[in-house]
Amino acid sequence: MPYKIIDGKIEPLKFTTEEVMQKLNDDKIKFLDLQFTGLTGRFHHTTIAANMFHKEDFEYGLPKLDGSSIRGFTEIHESDLIIRPDPSTYAIIPWIEKDITARLICDILGGGSFRESFPRDPRGIAAKAEKYVREQGYNTSYWGPEVEFFVFDKLEVNTMTPYHSQSYNITSKEAPWSAEGVG
Repeated sequence: MPYKIIDGKIEPLKFTTEEVMQKLNDDKIKFLDLQFTGLTGRFHHTTIAANMFHKEDFEYGLPKLDGSSIRGFTEIHESDLIIRPDPSTYAIIPWIEKDITARLICDILGGGSFRESFPRDPRGIAAKAEKYVREQGYNTSYWGPEVEFFVFDKLEVNTMTPYHSQSYNITSKEAPWSAEGVG
């Protein structure tokens, strides 16, 4: 969820449906990136022209997801899923400068007559877990992805003698074992 830091405290920015629809006009948004998470934690998205997005899409969702193309979601015969944008996640994507693009993170709903939360939607699973935590008497819980990456300056792999030995050597200024000691 987007946030600002005010007086050293994290303050979430929550937008309503009406505010997002107004911001799409005020911010001159050309494209809207509808994002969701797969079971493996990978972000997926579909992008639509902002002028094709309607207020009702926040309530009913958009039939824009083929669940069989997302690992672990559905088989081909049950693949029509719905993505429903969450207005509180509205944010402009700052690195897209030419055609101003905003993003909304979406919940995944079952398709057809089954419009409930899709059982394999990570956001839906987290919402159920958060509800359970509240029912157990806890007022606040925080949920989010753990984004990890590594920066290597050089990677050497020796597979010349596969039956005798193999090796690798990682050089990274940020690593704890770095001779420069900056990791």
